[in-house]
Amino acid sequence: MMAKGHYLGSYEIVIIFVFLFLAVWIPCCTSDIVFPLLFVKEKVATKK
Repeated sequence: MMAKGHYLGSYEIVIIFVFLFLAVWIPCCTSDIVFPLLFVKEKVATKK
């Protein structure tokens, strides 16, 4: 964060990490896991 002109404290680093983690994790998990599960049909048990 060179634009701020000072060293980032540990509190600011944690806040930035959490924000970026959620900004990437939530959309990726939603698109890769949740949406496919919504469209999967149940398999019908078949007798042999």
